[in-house]
Amino acid sequence: MKQNMTIFDVESITNRIRRNNISLDADFQRGEVWDNKKKRKLIDTIIRGWPIPPVIFLNNENKYDILDGLQRITAIKEFIIDGTLRVNSRFEPKNNAIVKLHNLTFLQIESRAKDDDFYQAIYDKVLATPIPVYEISDATEKEIAELFQRFNSPMTLTTSEKRNAHIGETRTQISDLNAFFIESGASLGTLGFSNVRKIYEDILLKVCYTIEYQIIDKKITSEMLSSIYRNNSKFKSGTIKKVKDAIELFFKVNCHLLQSNSAIKYSRATIYSVLIFLTAVEIDENRLIEILKFVSQNSKYKGKSLKSIFDEYTMYASTDYPSILIRQAILKILSNNAEDFELIIKKYETETYAQVARFSKNYNFISDEFS
Repeated sequence: MKQNMTIFDVESITNRIRRNNISLDADFQRGEVWDNKKKRKLIDTIIRGWPIPPVIFLNNENKYDILDGLQRITAIKEFIIDGTLRVNSRFEPKNNAIVKLHNLTFLQIESRAKDDDFYQAIYDKVLATPIPVYEISDATEKEIAELFQRFNSPMTLTTSEKRNAHIGETRTQISDLNAFFIESGASLGTLGFSNVRKIYEDILLKVCYTIEYQIIDKKITSEMLSSIYRNNSKFKSGTIKKVKDAIELFFKVNCHLLQSNSAIKYSRATIYSVLIFLTAVEIDENRLIEILKFVSQNSKYKGKSLKSIFDEYTMYASTDYPSILIRQAILKILSNNAEDFELIIKKYETETYAQVARFSKNYNFISDEFS
């Protein structure tokens, strides 16, 4: 691995971003984390002329990926290029010299600079702000992963973000599956939670792992999931196809459901269980609509015994296997087309847990078989 220390100014960085010479979406990155206040504090730092911490660039065939400093570079882009970030000149300690910049965009500063020396000086100062850059080249994949984790150790990374630093076919498979998941309709509006900090990828990885290794009798740990990234243990094509088919069916039915009830929302554990369920069980779409209504967080069945048990076992970790067994058993019970859906709910109003536990004891939810 080679490294070189240099200085870029804000203008050269933004020009490189415009030319796609600096990438803000490297595969190993964790996405946007800073809130608006942190971003505006960085802009305030630049305007005050205070020093900016170094960023680490990975030279990838003369195109730069950001190994450390993505949040800073993103804030600069939003201020200079996008024009979506405004100055907050009221941070402590107060500086009367810049108070009239409050709530201005960079475009507004640039416009006023044509006729006002004060704004011209601010405009020039921002663009000329130096940012130290460490340029890394000829690094191995393991070195990149290790550097990324060490640079980000002061801020706790999620296990998904740490795993994503391991370049290989496994990561590519899950990344592609995540893209398919989003293209199929996954969003805050359709699920009730967004993909912040790679939540979708975490769910999809656990689904694939459960199916591939047929895990029905033990907890899936973070170490188990991380090991397949480190070892680049590629999932079978059959596993990926099963999950894709389940995703397509889920969003096809969920789309119809949302047209009549836009308030449908799910937990992460519920989506994990529903996708596992759909990889194994053939089900009528109308019955699936009823099931999705049932598992929704704002279900009309709240207070019913079977729904209460399901909700209780979604509050635990999604890959805690006793919880999975209960959830999958309930989904299987509800999928019986030979019985009226409402009658099934009524049937389980007494001795609910005992009935579900007996059912789950002999049910293999991966193969959809009973022992």
